[in-house]
Parts: sequence; structure tokens; C-alpha cells
Amino acid sequence: MTFPLQKTEELGLDRPTFIWTINLSYRGDRGASAEPGDLASAYGTIPGRWLPMAAAARGAGLAEERDGRWYLTEKGRGLAAAMHEAARAHYASLEPLPKEELAELARLLDRAFFAAAKATEPAKRMHTPFAFGYRGDEPPAGSFA
Repeated sequence: MTFPLQKTEELGLDRPTFIWTINLSYRGDRGASAEPGDLASAYGTIPGRWLPMAAAARGAGLAEERDGRWYLTEKGRGLAAAMHEAARAHYASLEPLPKEELAELARLLDRAFFAAAKATEPAKRMHTPFAFGYRGDEPPAGSFA
């Protein structure tokens, strides 16, 4: 999939900034804060590692900070939507399994994910709420997406 390479070159971004922008898109209208598990990795060892990426995204007109939270601009939302569309188009071109088997696998993975998301442990979940945002619209039945 060449979309990220083309867009990073076109926008003059580095890969971390592009990925940071796409990740911010999963936070939706609520934006994101600098809290661990949000913009800052819960597993990171370098405090403020995301700051250069945020600055570059802001400089490219993709993100903005308001009241301590980061949001995508219209341009940033357009980039994220185009990325998701490009990814779905790429995945639609793949057929690693027959469609019926792929549809069954998708159903089983959905069941497993929802069971895990509803489990009582771990009691505190930093990433599960964002996982629902990764899906976007429902992919076509049996598609690799």
C-alpha cells in the first residue's frame, strides 16, 4: 500500500508524524490529551516523545491544540479518511482465504474481541475504548478489511 509513502512525501512529513496523525483520528471528536495511554504511550520510556510529532502535524495544518487537548483539523480528518479508504481498497484486493472462510473467521474474531472487551479483568483499560474506533464503518461481509 503506497498511500502513506505518497502522503508523507506530499505533505513533507516524517513517518512518525503521519502515524501520530492517523492515530489521533481514532480518538474522534473528543480529541486526545497528553495522558499516558492517550497521546503518550503507556509503555513509553521517553517523556514527551510525541511532542515533535504534534508540532509537525500542527505545522502541516493537520492538528490543533485547544484547552490542552489535540484535535484533527478538517485537513487532518480528510487525510485520515483518505488513509482508511486506501487501506480498505488495498485489503479488498486481497483474498488470502475463500470468502466464506474469511467471513467465518471475521465472525469468530468479533466474538472473541467483544468477549475480551467485556471481561472483568483487567479492571482498567486504556486501549479498549479506542479499538472500537479503529473499525470505522462496517466492512463488506467476508472482506479482508
